[in-house]
Amino acid sequence: MKNNHHNKPKFKIGDIVVIIMYGTVGTITKLHLVDQQFVYEVNHGDVLFYENALQLFSEYDGTIVETEK
Repeated sequence: MKNNHHNKPKFKIGDIVVIIMYGTVGTITKLHLVDQQFVYEVNHGDVLFYENALQLFSEYDGTIVETEK
């Protein structure tokens, strides 16, 4: 996979993603460009996630801990 963070985001608003380190599912609600890298807000939360912390739910094969609302 190419490292093209500055070209276009990997995810878009409305995408359903898994926060890999928590095993929780959420929806991308905002994206920001910080230091030439896209970071993502999930479920209007205060924490921003880099692309490598998230995976599309449809591509995730790990265990889901909970679904955030």
